[in-house]
Amino acid sequence: AGIIEGNTSFVIQRKSATGDMWRIQYPKAPEGLTPIKTTVFYHQAATGDRNNPMTETRWASLRQGLESDNFSLLSCDDGGDRWGNPTSVANYAALNDWFKSKVYSGKTYMLGCSMGGLTSLNTIRHGAISDIAGIVLVSAVTDLIQMYRGSFVTDINTAWSCTNVTQLEANSIGYDPISESGALFDSASFLILASTTDTTVPTNLHSLPFHNNLQAAGVSSSLEYVASSGHLPAAGYN
Repeated sequence: AGIIEGNTSFVIQRKSATGDMWRIQYPKAPEGLTPIKTTVFYHQAATGDRNNPMTETRWASLRQGLESDNFSLLSCDDGGDRWGNPTSVANYAALNDWFKSKVYSGKTYMLGCSMGGLTSLNTIRHGAISDIAGIVLVSAVTDLIQMYRGSFVTDINTAWSCTNVTQLEANSIGYDPISESGALFDSASFLILASTTDTTVPTNLHSLPFHNNLQAAGVSSSLEYVASSGHLPAAGYN
């Protein structure tokens, strides 16, 4: 059971067994004999303004395009900002598993936005979702330690049970993608979208070095600089 919400006719809201809010958009006209393709959306930090693709108008073209092309769209509130920790990885994986246990589904596609890049990458790194066709990263965080600054410190402390960078480094071993071999992410093909003027998640510290790690390991990765500027540029998701 769920609550109908959002800006489309096919979105339900559901709470997981652990109380996390899940949102699920169904395709407009699914074909019974054709598996539904699934897109999992990993949201940015709540300190930003693009964390719920179901109700925010700026995501309208994304929602409508997926709906029309026989994709489902899955998203989590994810208990706020978990910064790619194991609880976050498990929550999104549980949503994907629950949906696929109910609906005839094909492979999973991933969309990781800003902070959501961490959880999407850690999902791949730890094999939490096994049938990934590809991933799109938009202004994605790939270096957790670099983000431990400014307004993010308090939420990262909470997410990783730490009070300083030394504890963070110890607690997040295996969950900071930039410090991992690119070969650990070879179960997916990557499209990385970034801006040269992003000061929140600087491309030269996140998207570019992670892309280079992937390529060095022979993992399929394309890095594209989009026309619009700043963090989470509109051209990266429209």
